[in-house]
Amino acid sequence: MIVQRIEEFGAFIAGEKKYSSHTLKSYLQDLRDFKDYLRSQYMVSNPLEIKPTYIRSWLASMSAAGMESSSLNRKLSTLKSFFKFIKGREPGMINPMRKIVSPKNKKALPKFVTSREMETMLVDNETEAADYFTELPHFMVQLFYETGIRCSEMASIRLQDINTAGNSIKVLGKGNKQRIIPVRAELMVKIMRFINIRKDVDNIQCDHLIITPRGMKAYPKYIYNLVHKVLERNTSAQQKSPHVLRHTFATHLADNGAEINAIKALLGHSSLKATQVYTHNSIQKIREVYVLAHPRAQKK
Repeated sequence: MIVQRIEEFGAFIAGEKKYSSHTLKSYLQDLRDFKDYLRSQYMVSNPLEIKPTYIRSWLASMSAAGMESSSLNRKLSTLKSFFKFIKGREPGMINPMRKIVSPKNKKALPKFVTSREMETMLVDNETEAADYFTELPHFMVQLFYETGIRCSEMASIRLQDINTAGNSIKVLGKGNKQRIIPVRAELMVKIMRFINIRKDVDNIQCDHLIITPRGMKAYPKYIYNLVHKVLERNTSAQQKSPHVLRHTFATHLADNGAEINAIKALLGHSSLKATQVYTHNSIQKIREVYVLAHPRAQKK
């Protein structure tokens, strides 16, 4: 019975809630893992028989295996949505999530590339290639850094989403929400040149900006691998992914005095809380300047 409910829930969040394919995949994997745990530990297959102790036991087993609080909370979020869905169809059900307390997340500051490393990387790669796929990795690194977009958003950019007159790009973010990202005039020139050499690719089968050697829309893993190789060669940052460039974009804006609501809008965050983490890096920078510059701060 729980298998059927999981399938119904998947159809609900995909059809009515319009969740992205990535979110849908994560939710369904969480629920299948939970289902397997219930079956192996408690021989339970009916969602109406699930007790809070079963959920706590599942969380404890994952915590003991070394899972971080942030990942546990994501799985709890999945369960909350799932049982809310079932409650809507089984009014008499007692929701087992009512007694579950979420573990506190550790406040880990986002990793980022230093402005010096970014500038060196971009200057060193200013030589433009005549071939689309030769230029693609460095082009994406620059576009990620100057726009702060997500990997999935990069993959979804179509040629018609690029506004040359307005120097902007339209992207499709989480929850299928569209937003407009401004770009520098110099970067727009580079984008238009990149689109021009894209025409030389054989057998193009889509209208997306980023394509694979087969002429198809690029998938996130393909983009990740190309960007990772560039960062591997050019930065000492702990993380070397498209997402670290998103963190770098936001951190550098905050460090240079950008208003937090503007950063929120550029990143496409639905909550200001998600954006505020970038102010911590900015505060740390201010603290370092204070210690170095203020006479009283230098006294032992």
